[in-house]
Parts: sequence; structure tokens; C-alpha cells
Amino acid sequence: MNTLLFLILFPLAISILILFLPHGLVINKIIGVCANAVLCAATICLLIAGLKTGPAYFRLESPFIDNGMLVVELLIAAYIVYLSVRSKRYLPILLVIIQSLIM
Repeated sequence: MNTLLFLILFPLAISILILFLPHGLVINKIIGVCANAVLCAATICLLIAGLKTGPAYFRLESPFIDNGMLVVELLIAAYIVYLSVRSKRYLPILLVIIQSLIM
């Protein structure tokens, strides 16, 4: 559970740190690369821990939350399609369509 909290709070802390640093510094890229490496390692660690214990189920069930999350995901997908059409990149549109069909 601590790894899961780390995976939620660490990117937030890094984002706040980079927000207050001046733009264009090499340190921003170094922090970004190091943060990505740490996040990848933590994700793999969580995966390995999950393989030992099996799936984790949470007791929170709410159709309102489920439908709300679906709407948010579809809005994000529509925004990605908009940006892809505007920049004339069509591969993300295909990936969004595939992901939407899976949902």
C-alpha cells in the first residue's frame, strides 16, 4: 500500500518542484529523467509484490463514481482526438478509438 501511495504522491511532488524552478534549465530535464526512473522502478516493485499476493479488491462500489470516471475518461479521449486532428497526427486517434472500444 505504501508503494501505491508513493506512485500517487511522488509525481505530484516532482510537478510542484518543477513548477517553481525557472523554465529552460537543464536541471528540469535531469529531475524528469530521474523521476521517471524512480517511478518505473516503483511500478515494477508494485508489480512483483502484487504477483505474490494476487489481485487486490477494494470495497468501495458506487455506480455514480464509475459513471463519472467513464465520462472523464471519454472527455480526455475527445481532447486527445482534438489535439491529434489539429496537429495532423493520426496514430493517437487510432489508439484512442481502440481504448474506447475496450472500455
